[in-house]
Amino acid sequence: MKQTGFNPVLTWVNNVTPLPGNWQSRCKNVADTVQIKVSDRQMGLLRRVDSEDYSRIAKKAELDLRSQGVTPMESERAIYALKQYYAVAVINPQNMHAIGYMVDPYWHAHILHTERYEQFCREAIGYFMHHRPLDHDEEQKVAAICELYDYTLDILNVIFNGHVDQAFWEKDPPTNRVMCSHSESPLLAIPGEEQFEPNLRLLAMRHLTFA
Repeated sequence: MKQTGFNPVLTWVNNVTPLPGNWQSRCKNVADTVQIKVSDRQMGLLRRVDSEDYSRIAKKAELDLRSQGVTPMESERAIYALKQYYAVAVINPQNMHAIGYMVDPYWHAHILHTERYEQFCREAIGYFMHHRPLDHDEEQKVAAICELYDYTLDILNVIFNGHVDQAFWEKDPPTNRVMCSHSESPLLAIPGEEQFEPNLRLLAMRHLTFA
């Protein structure tokens, strides 16, 4: 993980004419692109992730990122990256995970719709995904989240067989582009759904992920 510098991967394109029709219908689905074996229950959760109405989320994020020229075309990719983050929570719930810098505003936008987000977590994730912000002035916490982000990126590449958009999931980002996280599921693992082992090293650092 790089420790200094600012080298943004994304260059947002200004003045792009939105494509006609409902962009959400063109956004890729994680249930169709997951590349590892999942249980019927997990597949049902992934389909619920895909069925969420992300239009308000995209609109809010685009407004928040307006100074960067974010357009609906980029939002299609961002929403798919957010779906991938939710897929990680579904398939690897025994571990904590950290989100990508350019995906984080879309997660924030989702959380702001509190009632819908609570329902979504209950129906699509199986537990409530609490948002844990990162204080970049706390070096020990930053180091922990850097390691957690690297782990999440590794898991994403396994689940989606390397089909991870590096514009949204940067490899080795500088520390000022390492962001928020969520904790592991409080529920016990379900037999037949142990695609990944609990990462004991990261779980031992869970106290560092609290704000």
